[in-house]
Amino acid sequence: MESFIDWLTQPTVFIVLILVSLGAVAFFVNKEEEKERQKQAMQEKKIPALGSSLEEPTDEETLYDDFEEGAEDKEEYKEEDLEDKQEEDGAYQEEVTPNQADGKPASDDSIKKSDEFLKRLDNIADLKKKETLEREQRENIKMKDDLHYKEEKDKIRMEKREVELQKEENKLKEEQLKMEQTKNQVNQQYQEMKMREQQQTAQQKEEDRRWKRRMDQQKLGMENEKLRNAQRLADDRIYNKGKN
Repeated sequence: MESFIDWLTQPTVFIVLILVSLGAVAFFVNKEEEKERQKQAMQEKKIPALGSSLEEPTDEETLYDDFEEGAEDKEEYKEEDLEDKQEEDGAYQEEVTPNQADGKPASDDSIKKSDEFLKRLDNIADLKKKETLEREQRENIKMKDDLHYKEEKDKIRMEKREVELQKEENKLKEEQLKMEQTKNQVNQQYQEMKMREQQQTAQQKEEDRRWKRRMDQQKLGMENEKLRNAQRLADDRIYNKGKN
């Protein structure tokens, strides 16, 4: 059904149907007007006779009947040609010009049918416009949803990026802190080593002074012992000389 509506509402088919419908309406209106004019003309020219003149048709009436039959044949030919053309276009599901029991077209019914057909076409066009509007609205909503989804996605991506940058910054700060701690430890170890060296140097100097003092004392003792020995020897020589 939707495919038929889509086909029926195509611009070319739609225009052809409208033109055919308007042509059919104009044809039947003109036909009825022509018939009325012919009847009025015949009534004005016709002179009724007494007796048998009412039973037998005049030449003018026969001419009118022949004209009317020819017009009906012409009308039927045009109707058949019109219906064939409309059936080829696939536009007719119902007859635009229904016939009466006597085979003559009903003008009011034809116009009514044509109006109903045009109304149906208008309804189909309105339905198509409504469907197009609804589709555009759905597309706009989808575009808004897609835009909102993209904005949310970008927001989430930016938040993730900020978290990653914050993690990298924290990592760099931790590494910097570790480097500061290592530097402080190295400085402390250097100061301790330097202090130990100073202590060792002072201790070594103290030990050297003590050793030198002992050596000086030993040397002084040896000198004193040497002097005492020399003094003893001198005393012994003097004593021995005195005895002799």
